[in-house]
Amino acid sequence: MTEATSWILVWMMIMLCLGFMLGWDLGDQVRRRKHAEQQVDELRGQLERTGAEQQSRDLQLRQLHRVVNDTHRLVRGVTKTLEKRPL
Repeated sequence: MTEATSWILVWMMIMLCLGFMLGWDLGDQVRRRKHAEQQVDELRGQLERTGAEQQSRDLQLRQLHRVVNDTHRLVRGVTKTLEKRPL
């Protein structure tokens, strides 16, 4: 082997190692991005489920409010009738 051939082999090894390190780093970045996208999708799904649950809770609260108001009107009417009745 001549000196030029040995330098070519050294530079080829350096480029091979550099390419391997760059590939490893880029692969790691791609993996992190995919993982982050999956987490964002999961959080988006949780947010949508929470929004739907909140709407159902609001609807239930409105219905309970109506029932309590109707019951209050009935009870108030009965108690006023009892107060007005002479003994």
